[in-house]
Amino acid sequence: MPADLVLLDEDPLTDHTALRRIAGVLREGSWWSRADLDTVLERVAAAPGAR
Repeated sequence: MPADLVLLDEDPLTDHTALRRIAGVLREGSWWSRADLDTVLERVAAAPGAR
């Protein structure tokens, strides 16, 4: 999903694994917190292959 801004918990220049720890995403003016993103991931995992 394209994002306008991805907020990380740590500096990815000092630790590249910080890219896997997303605190939130701003997309088209809507803020998606870590909890929001986890909810989407759980929904997708519960229905693999669904569109």
